[in-house]
Amino acid sequence: MRRVSLAFVGLAAILSTSQPQAASHCQVGETDYFSCQIHGTQKTLSICGSSDATEPSSGDAWLQYRFGRLNHVELAYPQDKLQSLLLFQATNLTPIDDEGIRRDIYNLYFDLGAVNYNVEVRDARQPFFGVVVTVANKSVEYQCAGSFKNWQRLQGALFGALVLSLAR
Repeated sequence: MRRVSLAFVGLAAILSTSQPQAASHCQVGETDYFSCQIHGTQKTLSICGSSDATEPSSGDAWLQYRFGRLNHVELAYPQDKLQSLLLFQATNLTPIDDEGIRRDIYNLYFDLGAVNYNVEVRDARQPFFGVVVTVANKSVEYQCAGSFKNWQRLQGALFGALVLSLAR
């Protein structure tokens, strides 16, 4: 299992450096695990981190959620990168839909006060990629703009590798 995971991470790293990326809050030297513009807005959602964030045992590994207009981050969580991986949770579900097709659902989430932020990718008949914000059991989905298939081709493997490594 470990060998397959490392191969998946290696493939994701190659894909992330050889393909053009979406607009992002990630800086040079950071790994862009997820970025997209939120549909109908000028706001961008990014999950940035160290290149070793897929290896949670690494003492220097870090991850940060960033949201806002490009060059104007409105929310960066957590502020302190030290041990930030411990503040995120992840799940990967593979339910079988009504047509008998296995579908992947990747979730990377955290709580900030009474608000839950869930960066989610659903490969379903009606795909979703974006963030679900929940307050007092009321959820609002903020869908990413653009083509799910293009995002999946450019960043899907890298985000999947991150979720799988943190879900262990």
